[in-house]
Amino acid sequence: MLDAIGQVLPLAVVVALSPAPIIAIIVVLLGADAGRRGTALLAGRVLGVVLVVAVFTLFAEAIVLLGMPPLLEAILQLVVGLVLAIVGVRKLVRRSATTTSPRWMTSLEGISAGRAFWFAVVLSIANPKELAMGAATGLVIGGLIPEPGPALAVALVYTVIAVLGVAAPLVTVAVMRERAAPVLTAIRGWLERNNAVLMAILLLVFGAILLGQGVSGLA
Repeated sequence: MLDAIGQVLPLAVVVALSPAPIIAIIVVLLGADAGRRGTALLAGRVLGVVLVVAVFTLFAEAIVLLGMPPLLEAILQLVVGLVLAIVGVRKLVRRSATTTSPRWMTSLEGISAGRAFWFAVVLSIANPKELAMGAATGLVIGGLIPEPGPALAVALVYTVIAVLGVAAPLVTVAVMRERAAPVLTAIRGWLERNNAVLMAILLLVFGAILLGQGVSGLA
């Protein structure tokens, strides 16, 4: 189990630092009814992360039960890692200096709690980068841990860390109240200006992690 935690921990950190969900929760928290809408968005984020990990954990377990080659997981990690590294390099090369907020960010300003919940779910399962991170985690859990108890424990560790990027601003508002607004506004502006570079770095780091795990699996 410790080996699995060691493999999924850096993946969870990369998910937690993903700029888009952090910007989303900040936009929601700076609007009206921040507490209820922010809590709904966090709940949706948790559900989305759990769903992705669960699906790919079951997929990895099916691979083991069907007696398919163990190298398949390593090959998948190599392929996904290479793709993410290439996308990261392209983002870094093609980054723009625009400071215009994407339409999805501005649409969150007046979003309801129910829509915030489902937006967070979709953000976690439909974003290719988020999907790849959860898929890699599921493959590790399903491939290394046959017992349900330890598998659930590793999945819980991953989920808790992965949603910290969304949970931290919510806790900040609960503690600081109105004093949190200037801080969140400054963080939002910085993330919007540096979103492309941050995402490129995350993709490169995550791609390198997967490539390393894939090479280790082949060895």
